[in-house]
Amino acid sequence: MESFIFDLKDYQKEIKPNYLFLAEGADEASLINVVLKDMAHDVTCAIVDMMGEKNTRSVLNLASGQDFFNTLSGIYIMRDANLSPNDVRQSILNAVSAVTHFPHQIRKAVNDIIIDGGLKTGFFVTPGKGNKGSLEDMIIDEINSNISIKPCIKEFEKCFNKAGKKRLSKKAQVKIYIASLMHGTGCTPKVGFEKGTLDFKHDAYAHLRQHINDFLSKN
Repeated sequence: MESFIFDLKDYQKEIKPNYLFLAEGADEASLINVVLKDMAHDVTCAIVDMMGEKNTRSVLNLASGQDFFNTLSGIYIMRDANLSPNDVRQSILNAVSAVTHFPHQIRKAVNDIIIDGGLKTGFFVTPGKGNKGSLEDMIIDEINSNISIKPCIKEFEKCFNKAGKKRLSKKAQVKIYIASLMHGTGCTPKVGFEKGTLDFKHDAYAHLRQHINDFLSKN
């Protein structure tokens, strides 16, 4: 398995990936990268940070104009569900169908793999299983299993509340967790996955790992 994160605008013609992975942001791209590097598939995967969910269609359009696009075996897209996983799913289908021309009304479950329409397409709407939320929810599942760190975050939250502040956001909880393990440096999920502070093999990410493996295995 070879995988790498790159910028489509800096595309070099010698890059010939078998699969293109589009990630909502840098954190998702980092997670996908470490998951792929742990797999045994004999393929090359290119990962693109879309820099926001609103860029899905424009990034796909940019990718479709590159030399490698017509020889791809598949496209995989990872985005946050936020408050409406079904709407995000349909948004992804609409964006991909505009480029690959498969029917965008497909009666399949959230986080599916589509092998009809010519180009295999996979999409994962975090945190998965049709739930609302984001990548942070998956990371918090990992945090909740760490019996030594979780109480520290709870105590920090109590102090935060006493100071008249609102409840800690999920992003804040994640950053506190990473910072506590990395001694205050590089407290983003991106760095956490790269440095191994966040454990991509944790059960919190099992559904994503299995889905990516299924995506790469299906013909």
